[in-house]
Amino acid sequence: MVGIGDNGGDAGAVRGVDADGIGRTVYNSGTPSLGADELMDKKVIVPRVLDRAVAKAVESEFARLTDGMSPVEKRGWISKSSESLELLRTLDSPDYSDNMVALLYIVRYQLSHINLAYSIIKSMEEQAGSGNSTLTDTGRLHVADFGCGSLAMQFGVALAVADALEQGQVISEVWIDSIDTSKPMIDMGRRVWTEFRDIVSQDVRLESLKTSCGLIDKHFKAHTDCHSVRKMPDADSWVSAMHVVYKSNRQDVKRALAILHKSIGPGTGFITCYGGPENPGNIPVVNQVSPFGKKYRLFQLSSSHIASQFHRILANSHIARAARGWGFFAPNWYHIYCDWPDRTTVFIYSKKGRGDVEQPSPVFDFLRKFFRMFAINGRS
Repeated sequence: MVGIGDNGGDAGAVRGVDADGIGRTVYNSGTPSLGADELMDKKVIVPRVLDRAVAKAVESEFARLTDGMSPVEKRGWISKSSESLELLRTLDSPDYSDNMVALLYIVRYQLSHINLAYSIIKSMEEQAGSGNSTLTDTGRLHVADFGCGSLAMQFGVALAVADALEQGQVISEVWIDSIDTSKPMIDMGRRVWTEFRDIVSQDVRLESLKTSCGLIDKHFKAHTDCHSVRKMPDADSWVSAMHVVYKSNRQDVKRALAILHKSIGPGTGFITCYGGPENPGNIPVVNQVSPFGKKYRLFQLSSSHIASQFHRILANSHIARAARGWGFFAPNWYHIYCDWPDRTTVFIYSKKGRGDVEQPSPVFDFLRKFFRMFAINGRS
């Protein structure tokens, strides 16, 4: 069994420093050191596994990318890529064609975005039926993930499917179509996924998650555009678009989501954006790009209304330890935050059933009652 430290430590992780001062971590197999009360708490176990998977994938990719580079060249590339990522703060798009940008994105955001994707799905289940709902009515799930980036939604689906399997739900097939023009982002997400799946496969406490990962691997496809995505017959279909809207791409996003909506006819849609009451950001833009019309119920949730499935802080993180060594983080950073920005807003769209009745607007209801009273008085 793969060892997962109770304080984020790894019994088999050895810290080293290269001659140029850039740190490295060597991973060996260890023994479990979680406390007895945490042995079956997946809100503790899974973030630790993800932390190790991200750190291992990033470690090997950083070594590959910087092989033969001088310390000055490495630090220059890191600095340039960090500046590119800062564009996210102003709703501008970083250079996702840059391999170092993809790597830094994983370090900074992967755990929080996986937590967000997983928590959105759990919130959707709560909205659907007071905790008694099933993840899929057909036992077959199809997810079209537009702007998939580093595959956070894929991880979220894997965790949600694992929960469903543990509850006795029957899920026989899971298709995920991941759509993104950035090959570095998808490739980096796949590296993390491979490490995650390998760690999970060796942990007897995570059998349902192992099964879930296997279901996803069987039908995973990556696409550079939406035209090649096909509807899966007799499956519950979702379309997700997490943090894909920037200042410059609104029309492109609108067209792409319209294509997916037409080809798949999803029962559920997820769109997330950065923006809240204090900083509206691009919330109005979601209404402009969304393909989900009157046939869908809308649940608009702020970050404070979504129950986080992971603990907020991952202490003594492998990711933070590795990133400090490379100069990604300040020397006094030891933790990774698993929660998402406070100003994140989530839009969940759920297709209405035949039994759903449209509630009239207050104005329409007032006019209807007024004219009814007028008609009655006229007849009397």
